[in-house]
Amino acid sequence: MDLEQLTKRGIKIIADWLVTKLLAVIMPYVLILCSLFIACIVAYFAIFEMPKQSILGAYSDQDQIQALYFGSKEEQDDAITEYQRVADGWKKGLNQNQLNQVDPYALPWGWLAIVDRTLNDPSFVSTYSEREKEVILKPEQTFKEVRPTFKWDTREKKTVKEYCVRKKESWVIVTKTTVEQRELLLRANTMQNSYVYSYEPSIVVTKTSSPCGTLTTTVYWFSITEIKTVMDEDWVPLRQLLIDRRVSDKDQEFLMDYWLSYLVDDETDGGFLPPDDWLPSGGDLLWPTPSSSRITSSFGIRVHPVTGETKMHNGIDIGAPERAPVLAVKAGIVVYAAPMGTAGNAIIIRHADMETRYYHLSRIDVANGQEVEAGQKIGEVGSTGRSTGPHLHFEVRVGGNPVDPLSCFGYTGVKVLTYKPLNIAAMQKWLKSRNSALAEESILRMIDQAGRATNVDPYLLIAITGAEQSFVPASHPQASQIIRNPWNVFGSWNSGKGATLNTGESAQIAARTIVKLSKKRPANANPIQWLSSRDNPSGYYAADSENWWKNVSSFYDQFSKLR
Repeated sequence: MDLEQLTKRGIKIIADWLVTKLLAVIMPYVLILCSLFIACIVAYFAIFEMPKQSILGAYSDQDQIQALYFGSKEEQDDAITEYQRVADGWKKGLNQNQLNQVDPYALPWGWLAIVDRTLNDPSFVSTYSEREKEVILKPEQTFKEVRPTFKWDTREKKTVKEYCVRKKESWVIVTKTTVEQRELLLRANTMQNSYVYSYEPSIVVTKTSSPCGTLTTTVYWFSITEIKTVMDEDWVPLRQLLIDRRVSDKDQEFLMDYWLSYLVDDETDGGFLPPDDWLPSGGDLLWPTPSSSRITSSFGIRVHPVTGETKMHNGIDIGAPERAPVLAVKAGIVVYAAPMGTAGNAIIIRHADMETRYYHLSRIDVANGQEVEAGQKIGEVGSTGRSTGPHLHFEVRVGGNPVDPLSCFGYTGVKVLTYKPLNIAAMQKWLKSRNSALAEESILRMIDQAGRATNVDPYLLIAITGAEQSFVPASHPQASQIIRNPWNVFGSWNSGKGATLNTGESAQIAARTIVKLSKKRPANANPIQWLSSRDNPSGYYAADSENWWKNVSSFYDQFSKLR
């Protein structure tokens, strides 16, 4: 071995020794840093992601509660329910007319839960002493700090409506004038901003066809002329809440972004969706999203199948790609164009005879007071506000009242008179899960035959038994009698002619009643609500018009999964 090889070998030995020594020196520090990094990730996940995922429903019920109460000795089995109950108090005392006006300012329970948890976490809030290391949740107290408040003005709303009534051998037009006191929203104060509303008197005239000819409805009310935000920047009240709690500037920025990520929609669709091949047509409105006509959520009352809670969906949701163009459906004046609570980036346009709304936009291309033409691009589809994915929430309001936008595009709703073969096996399984005496093949075949004979959907007939007799529980002592007339035709199952029928006969009578009540349904009327509407010239099915149709709609919607 020559001198050069010995030198190279010696250098390698020294280098290896130095590397070994260096690793021995720095390895403990590397391990410490790695441990701290892992600990930070675990802590972040435990403090932030676990509660977030629990609220968004990624865990089981028990895991949801444990995640939400992480860092707290306190634990309640009904924690999630408690936040839902407290948050629901934002609308306490408001009627449906008021709720229709303030729906963008709703307080989501998940948002309340995470704000409450972080506001009461000593690691963020410096007002806690060193001894207070436990997270103590205070939903009621936090609710009082973040809830929206509203100011109202009561004004007179007059409606002059023509009806077509049959008298003896002819049809005549009867005019009815209704005057009622209705509330108008003047101001909404929220954690995002304060919104001030301005109005002017309006007259809206609509026309419908009838055996008497054209009928006119005239509504004397008010239309929005402007909505102003009081503060130049959004979320000033929310940031002030953090300042009052002495949260550092750095943590303020983090918490603001973190909290706003909770404005997601926890609703499930209800109502009736048009078929996949449906295309908008007719009317004097343009379709707002030329890139898509796919309806993902319909207009109307949505009844939760588990909780039974009813909520109004004032528009339709159109599934469209992110940043797809959104068009003004008609010429008008923009009365609002800015972020608006759970609606995200929102645009409201006032037209001569109606108002249209566009929510969850990723981009707004118009300004307050601007005149727009039909077909003009006003923004782009997005997922801002309370939204789980890109879509456009689109509303049409006439005389201040939300109407089904699809009625403006040639869609007349679900054809409840159209017979659909009953999936008897699936229906039996569903009814047995409710311990229903109707869960017999022979009974279901009679209902299916009644539907086929009258061209009425048998699923609707079964849904009506749910509203009339709770699907006849098999445990009921008189189930064998009730099952003969679970539709309560001729008044009741236990008296008069209604007590003399068998199941097949009462099913036929119920189906024929549906056919009779559906004949004069206006194009924009909900097909099930019309069956119990007091405006129906052919009569109505149930005495309890409000709850009856909601319950039937809820059951009928659930049955859509069985067909």
